[in-house]
Amino acid sequence: MIKRQKTGPAGSNRPAARREKGVRMTMHNLGEVRTALAAGELDEALARLMCGDPAPGRQRVSRLLDGFRQTFGAGEDTPVTICSAPGRTEICGNHTDHQHGRVLAAAVNLDFLACAAPNGTNTIRFQSEGWPLVEVELDTLDPKEEEKEESDPFDDILRIFSNDR
Repeated sequence: MIKRQKTGPAGSNRPAARREKGVRMTMHNLGEVRTALAAGELDEALARLMCGDPAPGRQRVSRLLDGFRQTFGAGEDTPVTICSAPGRTEICGNHTDHQHGRVLAAAVNLDFLACAAPNGTNTIRFQSEGWPLVEVELDTLDPKEEEKEESDPFDDILRIFSNDR
């Protein structure tokens, strides 16, 4: 059975787990996550994320696991964790907070869903659906000349409106 666990006593050390704001992020084998998903063990959490019906959440997580496996060659025994970050929209004041201004924001029923696994390197690789694979080398975080101004915001806007990703 897979479930989120509250953190234990200070100093407790459970294998393959990480502390994050009072919630322990536990990793499970990809196959275990698939089994739990199919058995409905994740339905309660998915219902909270999807504001009711867990069925769309099951489909999203299943697609996510399939994409993760295909992109990174993960096997059923690969330790993974599924993460969701809530979405928000800024009703007014967008980016004024960067200059100590005020923003009126509201939660939305959308989220960012990710599957993560350790890869044993100092490189983070991630892929968003419909976008190319990105690699970030943690050993060389200094800006690279060839990456500066690589993306023209106007081109990004045109690409979004033309659905040409």
